[in-house]
Amino acid sequence: MSLFTKNTNKQNSQQQNQASQTQTSQAQNQPKDQNLLQTFSQCLPFLPLLVEQFTGQKIPPLQGTIAEIQASLSQIQFTQAQLLANQQEIARHVENLESHASQQFTNLQQQMQMVKLTHEKKEIEFNQPKPTQPEPSYQLKN
Repeated sequence: MSLFTKNTNKQNSQQQNQASQTQTSQAQNQPKDQNLLQTFSQCLPFLPLLVEQFTGQKIPPLQGTIAEIQASLSQIQFTQAQLLANQQEIARHVENLESHASQQFTNLQQQMQMVKLTHEKKEIEFNQPKPTQPEPSYQLKN
């Protein structure tokens, strides 16, 4: 009995059709594959529990490098939360400073306007010609 058989032209065309259909179905399945990967990655942390359930064996606690990585990650998360809280507090302080600076600038503008008006008023009073008294006119009486 022969292990290899010859392909006829008909079989070749069928294989090509199947290959093209497979390519189009793969292109359509890519979003589904991504969803599947996301779901799988979300379930991955529960894998040790599933192994314990099915095998009945206890998985030893994390040790060595994996434990160090997990401890480092938790420390990074804690530090990140602190940084976020500090950034929010700094943002509030900056907003308060901007608000106070704006109010002070407005007050200063008003004060300068008052000083300017007062100065102009005094200048007008100082430069105003004093009314001269008419010279007494002397008339001779006959």
